[in-house]
Amino acid sequence: MYGTLCLITLSHGPQTPTSIAKSTGIHLSHVSSTLRVLSSHGLVECANPKAHKNRFYEISEEGVRTLRHEIPAP
Repeated sequence: MYGTLCLITLSHGPQTPTSIAKSTGIHLSHVSSTLRVLSSHGLVECANPKAHKNRFYEISEEGVRTLRHEIPAP
């Protein structure tokens, strides 16, 4: 469930874990661990991987396909 919420949030554009936590109400530690899992499956990518703070994550093409499968269009 956290994964789907993170993907939905990222479908609106790149965001930091803090901004994802604020917009979804998910605790920051859960967002961070969820992003690690999503990244390991190729569903999200870090847009600035060399940054130690304020890393921005974005949904990958595979993440978009997965999200479309999870939430079919009306």
